[in-house]
Amino acid sequence: GGVVFVLGFYNAYKFLPFSPRETIFPVLSVISQLQQVAGIERYASVGTTFRSNIMAIYKLQSTEYFDPLNVKRYAELVSYVNTGDRLRGLTRSDVLVVSDASVSAELAARRERFWDMMGTSVLVTKNDDGLLVVGDPFWQDDHWQLHRRPSALPRVYLTNDIRVIPDPDRKLSNMFDAEIDLRNTTFVEESISGVDIGQAPIGNAKIISYEPNSVKIQVETSVSSFLVLSDTYYPGWNAYVDGEKTGVYRTNYAFRGVAVPTGNHNVVFRNEP
Repeated sequence: GGVVFVLGFYNAYKFLPFSPRETIFPVLSVISQLQQVAGIERYASVGTTFRSNIMAIYKLQSTEYFDPLNVKRYAELVSYVNTGDRLRGLTRSDVLVVSDASVSAELAARRERFWDMMGTSVLVTKNDDGLLVVGDPFWQDDHWQLHRRPSALPRVYLTNDIRVIPDPDRKLSNMFDAEIDLRNTTFVEESISGVDIGQAPIGNAKIISYEPNSVKIQVETSVSSFLVLSDTYYPGWNAYVDGEKTGVYRTNYAFRGVAVPTGNHNVVFRNEP
């Protein structure tokens, strides 16, 4: 009886909520470094991976979706990345991009393009995996390496080349066409008013505050433009330009976009279900 009590108390002390936080969420140098360099940008990992159900506690953002419920549209996008088909790779819960180090050339190209459109600026690898990554790491320790991904799009940006393609399969085919520059070309499902189509904007967009239920963006543009945010489109996310409510468009299959007039403006996305 005494032995059972001691073992029970030992295990309870390890895993119940009064246990020290570092028992379950250790402080690793690679995580600390990611917190410094990634910020609101996303990271990805190949080979031995950090999954987002672990990384969420550190407020680090990945492209993965751990939940028994998921946004089907986003799951379709990831299915296309993994299989080349928006329906064949659908899952019932977790939505994960294939993290294998060795994949086909087609999957590798889709994965890289997906990471680009998601603003995935940092790639994590583990030394023991022996992966060959183009370019030297900008940080490493005895176990991990961090690599820059200069091809990643900003998390938020302006564009004026807007293509209306309602058909989902045709849209995905265009989005993953290597000949199309996603930094300048955006795909939507309906016509958008209030944008000077075809006139390249001179200006910039910058996230000034990023919270779970609110994203604040400062915009400066020489022409009426379309603002793209690589966060999941979902009913209940509203947008405001200088305090005035405006329409949110499903953009690049699963993300958000709004029209922004010429000049300097404050844009806020707010979750108001």
